[in-house]
Amino acid sequence: KIKSLPSSGTLTKINNGAQPSVNDTITNISNLRYTPNANSEADNSFTFRAYDGEATEGTTYTMTISVNAAPVAVNDTGSITAGDDDATGNVLTNDTDSDDASSALGVRGVGAGAEGSTLANSGVGSAVSGTYGDLTINSGGAYTYSVTGNAATIALRAGETATDVFSYKVMDDETNAGSKAIDIGTITFTITGIDGDATNEPNPDEVK
Repeated sequence: KIKSLPSSGTLTKINNGAQPSVNDTITNISNLRYTPNANSEADNSFTFRAYDGEATEGTTYTMTISVNAAPVAVNDTGSITAGDDDATGNVLTNDTDSDDASSALGVRGVGAGAEGSTLANSGVGSAVSGTYGDLTINSGGAYTYSVTGNAATIALRAGETATDVFSYKVMDDETNAGSKAIDIGTITFTITGIDGDATNEPNPDEVK
């Protein structure tokens, strides 16, 4: 029998979605689903007593529920000039996990384009092509961005700039909540051109 309900979340029965009340009898505790309140990152609990259909046991048991807060992927920026060596860095350096400072974050997905609500678990450790260059991010967050040989970069006039946006998925390694949590962030590169002649136009400083 349920003796108390969670304080910052909701219990529902998996088979029919109904919410149990205090003193309701639950024949199979695995038939309960817990949903935390919106934006709640607090652990929670409810209590119950064993019941055999005739008598209720005097001991009250507590079921503790660990809530795994999602990590925070802080958006990154980088810059590169056409003809330079590859831009390097680590997208995880400024990312955090609010409920576990020691959590080891990892990258689970990389894609070209702005942040969306989902991102496939793919592209990690492989070159992902953007508009002006190729980005490689490994599982530890280290990245390399190369514009070498990219036609769009070559076509930029001297001093002209453009941006290339990629998104990445970060996941924590917590298991106390029975699952891991994710967030999606972006890294935006600003590319500066050096050769106006690539488009058969003079460099700005060559105009007389």
